[in-house]
Amino acid sequence: MKNRLSQTICVLLLYTTSIFAVNESGLLFRFNNVNKDLRSSLHLTPNERFRFNESFCMEFDLKLQETPLKFGYIFRMIFEDSINLDLLMNVQSLTNPQLLLILNKKSLCEIPITETNLKFNDWNHFKLLLDIKKDNGFFEINKTPYKFQFNIKANHDLDICFGVNKKAPFISSDTPPIILKNVYVNIDNKQKEYLWELNKHKTNLVFDNYHAREATVANPVWLIDKHVKWQIKTSLKFPNKIFALYDEAKILYLVSSDKVYAYNLLLSELSEYAFQPEIPITKLSNQFVFDCSKKQIVYADFDSVKPVLSTFDFTTKSWSNSITHSLEASYQHHNNFYSPVDSALFQIFGYGFYKYKSDIKKVTKDSKFVSKTFAPQISPRYLSATGIHNNSLFIYGGVGNQTGQQEYGTQIFNDLYEVNLKDFKIEKRWESNPNNVNEVAARNLIIDETGKKAKALFFNPTLYTSYLLLNEIDLKKEEIITLADTIPYIFQDTSSEALLLFSSVTNKYYAVTIHKTELPEYVLNIYEISNPVLKLSDVSQSDSTKLIKWWLLALIVLIIGGLIVYFNQKRKSVKKNIIAVKENTAKSEEVAEPLLINNTKIKQPGLYLLGGFQIIDKQNHDRTGEFTPIMKHLLSLIILYTLKNGKGVSNVKLKELLWFDKTDESARNNRSVNISKIKLILSSATSIEIRHDNSYWYIDFMDDAYCDYNNTLAWLKLLKNKAEVTESNVKALLEMISAGDLLPNIQEDWMDNFKAEYSNQVLDVLLLIIDHKSIAENTKLLLNIADVILSLDTLNEEAIKLKCVSLVKMGRIKIARDIFSSFCKEYKLVLNQDFDCTFENLIKNSD
Repeated sequence: MKNRLSQTICVLLLYTTSIFAVNESGLLFRFNNVNKDLRSSLHLTPNERFRFNESFCMEFDLKLQETPLKFGYIFRMIFEDSINLDLLMNVQSLTNPQLLLILNKKSLCEIPITETNLKFNDWNHFKLLLDIKKDNGFFEINKTPYKFQFNIKANHDLDICFGVNKKAPFISSDTPPIILKNVYVNIDNKQKEYLWELNKHKTNLVFDNYHAREATVANPVWLIDKHVKWQIKTSLKFPNKIFALYDEAKILYLVSSDKVYAYNLLLSELSEYAFQPEIPITKLSNQFVFDCSKKQIVYADFDSVKPVLSTFDFTTKSWSNSITHSLEASYQHHNNFYSPVDSALFQIFGYGFYKYKSDIKKVTKDSKFVSKTFAPQISPRYLSATGIHNNSLFIYGGVGNQTGQQEYGTQIFNDLYEVNLKDFKIEKRWESNPNNVNEVAARNLIIDETGKKAKALFFNPTLYTSYLLLNEIDLKKEEIITLADTIPYIFQDTSSEALLLFSSVTNKYYAVTIHKTELPEYVLNIYEISNPVLKLSDVSQSDSTKLIKWWLLALIVLIIGGLIVYFNQKRKSVKKNIIAVKENTAKSEEVAEPLLINNTKIKQPGLYLLGGFQIIDKQNHDRTGEFTPIMKHLLSLIILYTLKNGKGVSNVKLKELLWFDKTDESARNNRSVNISKIKLILSSATSIEIRHDNSYWYIDFMDDAYCDYNNTLAWLKLLKNKAEVTESNVKALLEMISAGDLLPNIQEDWMDNFKAEYSNQVLDVLLLIIDHKSIAENTKLLLNIADVILSLDTLNEEAIKLKCVSLVKMGRIKIARDIFSSFCKEYKLVLNQDFDCTFENLIKNSD
């Protein structure tokens, strides 16, 4: 008990810390500016309505998203399926819009917006109180009260929906532009309370903080998702190659053959500065760097005997020195930066003419040229990421080898170095096993103010169709954490580029990708995500989570601490009936004598869905950690639909289930990126392949492929033929079933039918075979069959009969009685009726 309570304290502290990380929360409603099928709703009572006797109170925070206002329903309350109470925005008069509270076509309150203290584009607090005893109501906006008569007597059954309402005959599709959060319900003077913060969530579900009561959401836009989902900001096309560089204030500069483009991230505006003569852009590499101190673009060519520098003048639209480069650049995917120590311009590392470089090239303020090397302390490489904090240069990873000669092989490095820019002293911070690495980081690190963490975009340089992941790197110890979702990325070596930016003005990160198309032309995409960036798990809400208000945390910790002391002192005075139950449980567990599954058994390579998603590769390595939640959902859907209908799952169905809130193009990109990642892992881990045919995705199980769910279905089909029912076959089936439920950690609506169908198949087969002659006399095996059935259906009458009879035959009559008694109690609790059979009759009828 002490350990359990201590764990609870830790969980509460950790959770409370995490919820304070982001202040941006709420549910944004898609409103009348989209078609009716895409508008939003929040249904507080999808499964169980509110019931009250004396009073009902609802409070919420609401932000009017924009003006001009749109007509629509903020919420609709339906009493006993017959009377509706609505709060709506009425804009029939554009000069005098109103909030209306209407009961059954009768106006209770008419509140002109211009006469209230309601704030636009800011949070407003609303409160509605219905007092049944006093026959009146109370409505409040930012503490300004409005009273009205309310004389509903007997209608205490209440259904509530914000936004779109699809309940006939109260259907409404008009929704105003609102953002909603902190919906609080108080029934009968706090006899029951609920709070939906509308922050953490599942896809189309959200749970209240106190009782995990479920509310459903259609077409949601969760504000917290701005911190985990990259959004495309803009996409631009250019006729020839471009290079990107960044002014840390707000401007992204793009250098082409005859223009410098300036894209303003704040205003989303693109400016052009045409220049002549043209520069040989196809012969250049990332030789452009932005000098933040002088606010100018600098071209640096270190291929010549004497470095060539040229700056761009935005006034004259010209370069200070001509840029000529007749040969291919001998430094590709190198790094360049200005030193904060002496303002010198540096170029380090790179690749060219089949060699990896460890070079350090430097041009001082007075135009002196210095050339050094990092070797042998840092191996030659390119595709490294660099960042500066104070006077230290941090270098992460790259591709190369110790000799620098490409013919001696290629290695992807996963190491971190710190270089003191004053004396160039090199310190290796950490290095991990290179055999576990297949990713590099885009060329720049963004280091936080503390100098302890850095962020970078990671990708696989061995793939053409790849993706970018934002990872957080610990600069003190070997630790890399993945944040947010993925970004599509086409990697074509020198024809591609990725760049990570951060703007303190917008408090957002930006990912810039550039790649060449077949036309040919170059496409630049800019993605954005709000700071702080979170992990996908940070915004996922569990229905079992009981949240707490932060101002209660100290009190709860004190109470739990007191309970720890109390239970330690009172451990010997636990009630006798609880002890008896524990003893009976222990005896029952002793009787079960499970002969089915050995949990310490090494799993064979393959894909596992029973008991939880897991993938074991051909070298017996667990690869499960490489799957993000969306990858697990996608692969599971393809497998489940393939085994259900034989043809798999369509693109349309995948969008509906996984990317319903995205455009067709965005959904297609997400699908393509995630399937590519899954294929890559499967190809090296199993003999299971994903294939595509006529817009359907399906799984191809090769001859030596193993999937526990597929095998279990095959065994179930086999044992339906009673000729195949043998003791060894039944044991084999039970061993697989006993691994656990089908994908228990995937709690999505689309998963429910698959779980139900699987459970029904198992129950049908097990109940079919228990009378078979090869099984009927094997008491221990029958007992195990009964336990499996009861794990799937706790109130199965055939199974409790089978278990009790088996125990009696084994001479354990008291244990059988105790188990039967527990069954009867649960039967009464769940079905609200007595089990209509005594223990004696149950045993007697089995003879």
